[in-house]
Amino acid sequence: MPHSVGVGFTDVGTGHPGTKSSDFPTQVFLRWREDFYERMRAHMRAASESIGCSCGSCGAPALVAFSGKRHYMELLNAGRRGKSKIPKVEIGVQPANLLPPGWPFPASTQVIVCCSTSGASPMTAAERLAPYQDLASKLAGVPWPRADLPRCKVKEAAG
Repeated sequence: MPHSVGVGFTDVGTGHPGTKSSDFPTQVFLRWREDFYERMRAHMRAASESIGCSCGSCGAPALVAFSGKRHYMELLNAGRRGKSKIPKVEIGVQPANLLPPGWPFPASTQVIVCCSTSGASPMTAAERLAPYQDLASKLAGVPWPRADLPRCKVKEAAG
């Protein structure tokens, strides 16, 4: 799908199936974090190289969406203790000035947190669907395929 429509899927804990969040304590997310970030950096490098980018970040995704708050909250609070922990995030676009420590993408990559897809979440079907409809609208606004010339080359040519 990345080549045909510009959308890819992954999971913070790829290769570790499970639907019960209590099976994955914070310490597990901390172990998964670096692997997840490295996979994301490798993808960005490969995408950047494929378009002749010299800065290494032109291949960054336009947006990254999380299905459910838990994974994003674990990344956001990595290394935080006590009162320095961020207690909650809202569903929707996240502030660019409040990204997880070590976040692998540039600030131009929009981060969106959607609600859990679990039917066990206490919400109506319409409430559960709304964030994904918003995400679909945002994706529809991202041109695909992307421009042939990387942003860093456009800056070099203009500069």
